[in-house]
Amino acid sequence: MAEDNTMARLVTLTDGVLSIAMTLLVLDIRLAMPADRLSNGELWQAIVAIQPQLWSYCLSFLVIAVFWINHAQKFRHLVKLSNLLIWLNILFLLGVGIIPFTTSILAESGNTVSTAVYAAVMAFASLMLGLMSLHAGMAGLTNEAIGKDRLHTAIISQFSTVAVFVVSIGVAFVSSEWAKYCWLLLIPFGVISRRTPKT
Repeated sequence: MAEDNTMARLVTLTDGVLSIAMTLLVLDIRLAMPADRLSNGELWQAIVAIQPQLWSYCLSFLVIAVFWINHAQKFRHLVKLSNLLIWLNILFLLGVGIIPFTTSILAESGNTVSTAVYAAVMAFASLMLGLMSLHAGMAGLTNEAIGKDRLHTAIISQFSTVAVFVVSIGVAFVSSEWAKYCWLLLIPFGVISRRTPKT
């Protein structure tokens, strides 16, 4: 019973941090002037001018949403916890908690440093999720009914995300714009990993 209570509290904490991070993302989206002072044409131009903020918001919101989906899938199959798993979850939340800040500097600057820092934070959070899957599978913390094939697929999916963000860090020092295009690889990688044949 105590184990179930701890797991429920950990899931609740994680859901809370992720939902707050998703909410905080929108706070940095502001027009240069109050909308009621602008004509229709000026308002449209003002909205176009904050396109970097809108793009960064959408990107981070979707990534955090994927984090939540992956985390929920992992914990759906957990039957017990370990101290290491709890700390990996806390480190995951450490990464998620700073995403609104890195999103803000990415939107304001978009240069090499801001792009590399953003990618590093995303890689760190993804790595913690991947290590949680790996540890849970190796330590026998999951329901055996999930099978090795599904565990294998989940691990590949998570670490491919880490790889994309890590590669984009290096690319950022050549071109910050190309580094952002690297993140589009998350889409086909996600599809491929979910089609990994069962073993």
